[in-house]
Amino acid sequence: MPRFLFIMVALVLAGCADRVVPPPAEPRVSVPNVPTPDLAVPNIPPQDRTVPDVPPQDFAALKIPPQNPVVPDQATAATCDAQPEAGFQTRIPAGALDTALLDRAILFHSNRARCEMGLRPLGPDPRLLAAATGHSVDMVRLGFFDHTSPVPGKTTMSERLQASGVAFLTAAENLATAKRLEIGDGQPVYPLGQGRCAYSYTPRGQRVPVRTYDSLALNLVTRWLESPGHRRNLLNNEYTRHGASGVIDPSGHLCDSISATQLFAG
Repeated sequence: MPRFLFIMVALVLAGCADRVVPPPAEPRVSVPNVPTPDLAVPNIPPQDRTVPDVPPQDFAALKIPPQNPVVPDQATAATCDAQPEAGFQTRIPAGALDTALLDRAILFHSNRARCEMGLRPLGPDPRLLAAATGHSVDMVRLGFFDHTSPVPGKTTMSERLQASGVAFLTAAENLATAKRLEIGDGQPVYPLGQGRCAYSYTPRGQRVPVRTYDSLALNLVTRWLESPGHRRNLLNNEYTRHGASGVIDPSGHLCDSISATQLFAG
């Protein structure tokens, strides 16, 4: 009788708890030159890029003394009657993904959840997108998964927001990893022997499809909502602005993995 090897995948979440140091009264407004959407990641050996198994925790939102926040442009802010873009159905490519498209897909599903709870929708903030992209790039490039970064000047979320020119009264950060393939947390899959990205839900079954931007965003938002601390961040009515991003880790187990960062500010 033939034996089939199956593999189970575990996805990772992280939230933010530490208080932050107040940013300067007049924060910088320059946005770092973060290349999007083509984010090339150095080919670091897999053993140097292991993502730790960080369990979900109950993370409190961060607050700092009041200052003058940036109010999102109401003409560009998302609304509760927004419709999903046709581009959301694009499959996630190997290599570099479209961070701006992923940001809009995550914002769409986040706002749908907020609107269902009677909360006002979040507006897009390109500076938050830049900060989120930069942190995801660093996590993949340096092989860590945490709100604390080893990069000088970007150690804390507060420093990363200041470096991107984000003014805020309150802010929070959600992190998660996801697979580029449509594999759920704890779901067994069987290798088909047709390459590193060839898996099936059953022995000798159909290949597991690659996620679309829509299904990736929905997976991330759903898992954040299922974790108390991440849910509190996502459904906090004090936040008015949003920026999210993700970067592909080509050394990820079971084909590519994606390190995602979601930022909120008010």
